[in-house]
Amino acid sequence: MSMNGWVYVLGNESMPDIVKIGFTTKDPGARAKELSGSTGVPMPFFVEYGIVVADPEECEKRAHNLLAEQRLNEGREFFKCTLGEAITAIRKAAGNGIQFEGHRNGQNAKAVQENSLGGISFQLIGLIRFLKGDGDLTNHEIYRLAEWLNTNPDECDKWPGTELVEPLKEFYKDGELSRHELHQISLLMIEIENQFKDKFVWGENEDSDGVESAKEHESFFEGIRKKMNQIK
Repeated sequence: MSMNGWVYVLGNESMPDIVKIGFTTKDPGARAKELSGSTGVPMPFFVEYGIVVADPEECEKRAHNLLAEQRLNEGREFFKCTLGEAITAIRKAAGNGIQFEGHRNGQNAKAVQENSLGGISFQLIGLIRFLKGDGDLTNHEIYRLAEWLNTNPDECDKWPGTELVEPLKEFYKDGELSRHELHQISLLMIEIENQFKDKFVWGENEDSDGVESAKEHESFFEGIRKKMNQIK
């Protein structure tokens, strides 16, 4: 059975125009630190880009095949290409399977310091962003959220499901959602998104290759939109 994981791009200032494309089921930031201490390169590796997919090993292989002519050594995961070319290959390899996408924004961007793929529901984060996208949550949208959690019980045990389930149960105990309760849920969802931005997003990419920012990239939310359109 496949396990969710990252397909990532690492960069290094001492190796211009060379990137490492790999996969991990843990934290790409930890992999960058591990590689920095084991290769003897003068500068540390850093995470430039990463996506979460259901089968990261297969996605990585497809991306490697797409960049086969630019691979420096068959036994290593290093490629002589731009960051934009690496991202394009990974996105093509992932197709519609991207669950989450993160970028690094320059030298001062905050990398993902702590992350457990088993403990975060990236789909739920996407659903929260989608529902509050117009800035005005309604009772019907909160009902959709509760129904999605009911049909995806595994997500209730992951953050931020762990923060949403109990309040939703309490507020729906009488079968209705008051205006005050709707406001409380709205505030909680805003706080969840802020926490996610602070802890788990590399930031928006504005590199010279013209790769669109994480905010502009919509592939992650397409699956959520399709699911929500089925919940009437």
